[in-house]
Order: sequence, then structure tokens, then C-alpha cells
Amino acid sequence: MVDGALYRGCLGVAAVPGVGSPGLCCYPAAQSAVSGLPVSAARPVVLHQELSVPLARYGRIGAGYPACAADIRARQTLLRGDQVFKGQRISVVIPCHNEEEGIKVVLSDMPALVDEVVVVDNNSTDRTAEVARSMGARVIKETRKGYGAAYKTGFNHASGDIIVAMDGDATYPRSFIPVLLEIMDEEQWDFITCDRTGHRERGAGTFLRILGNSILNWSMFLLYFVHLRDSQSGMWVFRRHILPRFNITSDGMSFSEELKIEAFTKRDLRCTELPIYYRARIGESKLNMWKDGFNNLLFMFKKRFGLAGSASVRPFAALAQDPSLSAADDPK
Repeated sequence: MVDGALYRGCLGVAAVPGVGSPGLCCYPAAQSAVSGLPVSAARPVVLHQELSVPLARYGRIGAGYPACAADIRARQTLLRGDQVFKGQRISVVIPCHNEEEGIKVVLSDMPALVDEVVVVDNNSTDRTAEVARSMGARVIKETRKGYGAAYKTGFNHASGDIIVAMDGDATYPRSFIPVLLEIMDEEQWDFITCDRTGHRERGAGTFLRILGNSILNWSMFLLYFVHLRDSQSGMWVFRRHILPRFNITSDGMSFSEELKIEAFTKRDLRCTELPIYYRARIGESKLNMWKDGFNNLLFMFKKRFGLAGSASVRPFAALAQDPSLSAADDPK
């Protein structure tokens, strides 16, 4: 079991001699302290290098376990599907616009426990679709322009019981997927959004973007009483059956914040935010910082006061009626 408190507590661990390999940390002792079981009864789990990086801002939240050293070099496969998912089918949905180089990296180290990867090609002019298909992904064409439009199509084609969403630019860590899923399963979360602010690779986010994100975070709190450290994060993990309940109107970049607003304002859904490691992107950014930031802020106000309209047809309503819709043939 990967305990959520340990994860939030900067992935606190205790080294165990003779377990794993040099340079790696395992946490049976820390796990034992939480569960009350003897150390020998706690299953040792080797942590991936990225998971072992201290996330300093979460160090006071957990149970006070010592953090792994930040200079761990060794890398190993994290967890296998038979240890984590208990019969649940996992889909990863990735929207792409000219991400030929980034999608290679994303798909090359996708955990083997993922059942399917759905890549939504949103009017790419490079070889994104060809590369993704050659690496085993299902490629869906979406000609409507926009981040949200691509995600709506991808979610409607995904067949998993649990959906993982991330970008195709290699900024979000695929190695975190198994841990996020196990925490979701153990703690019975319906929706997890990921926080990039705990630890960023050098070059992953400028000062102005971080400032803009903070403004949007506070706006979401003031307007919706939803408190997130990273309201604009593009990595989420959620149970597919909750989608038909969401009234999503945005086809653009505001889709990300709107999805979170819909999830966190449903009082009967169990939603949380967990930290991840965030990398510098591969390829050219498609974001216009000032334009997209202003539009996202404006959208929050419009939605709050009923000026954003409502979806004439809820984009995911069909999923509750006809699951076979997600098995449509890939357009070539």
C-alpha cells in the first residue's frame, strides 16, 4: 500500500538495509509506523528517483518521516499492475497539437500497467499521429480546435474505469501514475488533480506564469470556495463514471479549471490534490501567457455568475447510456 499521508509528507521514507539496490530508498519502516504492523510485515516498495525527490512544502503535512535524499541517481521500475489496480481498466488520454518529439518520450516510458493510451490529434501538421500510432497508442482525430475539445473527444473514446489525463509534451511524470492510482484505490478518491508547485525542474515555468497561476488559484477560491495549490494543472486521475455529471462548456484552455470546479463543487464526490514532479517541456509551448491567463480568469467569473452558458448537450452524458461509444474505430 502507498499511504497518502506519506505521499503528501514529501514521500517520507525510511531506509531498510538489504532491500532494493544501492541509492534507492524503501519505506517499510515508515509504513509500519502508520499501519501498526511490524516492519517485516510491510511490503517494501522501491521508489522511482523522481518520487524520491523531497517536496519540501509538503514536509510538514505527513507523519514526520525523514525524506529521501534529493541526489538519488538510480532508477528502477516502480510498481506493476497486478499490485495496484485490482481489476480496474486504466486509460491514459493525451491531447496533442504538434507534439511529435514530446509524444515519443511520453509513450516510451508509459507504465506497463496502463491498458490503453488514447492520443487525440488536434490538427497537428507534424508526425504526431504517425509517431503515436507506431508506439501503440490509439489515435483519434479531432478537427475542432481547442484543448477542451480534444479532451472531450478523448474522454468519450476512453474505455477505462479510471482515466489518467496528461499533456503530450513530457512535462508530467508517467512514473507517478502507479502511486496516484494506488492512493486513489486505497483512499477511495473519485478525482485527483496534481500539483506542480512542490518541485519543478529548472526551466519548468517562468516567474510570470507562477504568479499568474497564483492569481487564478485565489480567484477560484474566492469565487467557488475551492482551494487548490495549482488550479491550472493538466494532470488528473479520476473515475470515468463521474464524467456524465459534469456540465463542461469550455472547448479551450479553460477546460482544465472548469473540470476541477465541476469536480470539487460536487459535495458527494471525494476529490483531492497531490504533488508531482514537473519537468521542462519538450518542443515549443502553445500557450499565450497573457491571452490564455486573462481568458481563464474571465471564464471563472462568467461561469460563476451564469454568463458562460451551459452545454446544450452534456459532453459526457452518452457515456452513462452507451459504453460502446468508447470503442469506436480510430479515424485514420
